[in-house]
Amino acid sequence: MLQGQIVIHITGAMTTAEVQSRIDGTRVELLLPATAVPVAAGRHEVEVEGLQGFVTPFGETRMTVDVPAGGRVDIYYALPRTTLSAGRLGTSPQARSWGADWRNIAITFGGTLLLCCLCGGGVALWEALRG
Repeated sequence: MLQGQIVIHITGAMTTAEVQSRIDGTRVELLLPATAVPVAAGRHEVEVEGLQGFVTPFGETRMTVDVPAGGRVDIYYALPRTTLSAGRLGTSPQARSWGADWRNIAITFGGTLLLCCLCGGGVALWEALRG
């Protein structure tokens, strides 16, 4: 089977955030500033994201690349500047984003609202049972 390479370049990695990647759903260990991954020639789905505190994903991106036999494809991931910003992935060097990723903002807001409702409901239930 003919092989090629996907080279993942990472910019903006912080000491408090880890960057992880998957190619066709299989996790790939990344080394900074770039990691070359041997793959079969053909089409591949690449996903890259940052992890804050090694648990919470942010800056999730994905793209499909076509790797020629015996060739390589360089892709560039820019970790966002904040956990509420979007990561950027492309075939040329990417600028780090300050812009909001509305999916992350919606999840953060929705989780906060749910937590407030649960706490408020718990207090109301406690008061009803107590008195």
